[in-house]
Amino acid sequence: MTLLGRILLGVVAMELLVGGAAIAWKVSAPRSPLADLSGVDAITAGALRQMVESVRTPEDWRKLGEAYMSMGFFRESEACHRVAAERNAGNAETVQQWALALERLGSLDDANGAYARAAKLDPARSASCNYLIGRNELRQEDVPAARQAFQAVREPPAARY
Repeated sequence: MTLLGRILLGVVAMELLVGGAAIAWKVSAPRSPLADLSGVDAITAGALRQMVESVRTPEDWRKLGEAYMSMGFFRESEACHRVAAERNAGNAETVQQWALALERLGSLDDANGAYARAAKLDPARSASCNYLIGRNELRQEDVPAARQAFQAVREPPAARY
């Protein structure tokens, strides 16, 4: 084989390798969920579909999750917030929003774990996160755990009662 043939063979092999890696990355990337938008007006449904198609960054995932939550699509919201929290694990706001989505689904233990993680990431959020943890513990009728969470809260005043 000539030198030119080997160079061409190397170029083709590199193209196949890069193409295969791109396809594998595309296939393994999480797909954004699309809710049943049949009961939503056409303009809002179009805006949501556009958001679903353009989601790329953790911030895009978080915004899509917020949009779904505001419309009552809690499963889709949780899925979007989970991806955002996985991709941006150091962002306390994203983790706390994921916890709220978990809470809406009734996964209170998982939500409490995420709230605790958000409080650890940003100590300024510890009061609100502990309050929400205490509220969830009350929902599960675990009064001692709720009392412990509420005692860690100085504000809001509702935690005192």
